[in-house]
Amino acid sequence: MGDLTSLQSLHLRNNNLEGEMPESLRNCTQLLSLNFPANHQSGEIPPWMGERLSKWIISLQPNRFHGHMPKQICGLSSLQNLDLSHNNLSGNIPGCINNLTAMVSRKNIR
Repeated sequence: MGDLTSLQSLHLRNNNLEGEMPESLRNCTQLLSLNFPANHQSGEIPPWMGERLSKWIISLQPNRFHGHMPKQICGLSSLQNLDLSHNNLSGNIPGCINNLTAMVSRKNIR
């Protein structure tokens, strides 16, 4: 799958996928939407998800991810939707979460 370097959207909802997130996905540098909800993925959320990828949407709920939310995700300033609910994450939400400015909606109120 990592050979699909121009892949922009990957939706694998409601399958029986198991194991850790494939390391080869880090080669898909054009990926805008990564949706793996309702599977049996496990392990930690890989830090590379926030290092090189230009995602708009990350949806990994519900799965069996554990550990901390990697602070590298804070580098995705264009991220518009992050759903990590219904996993077994622990620890604190990184303080840099305020870097995810594309999630902020400003409305003119008169």
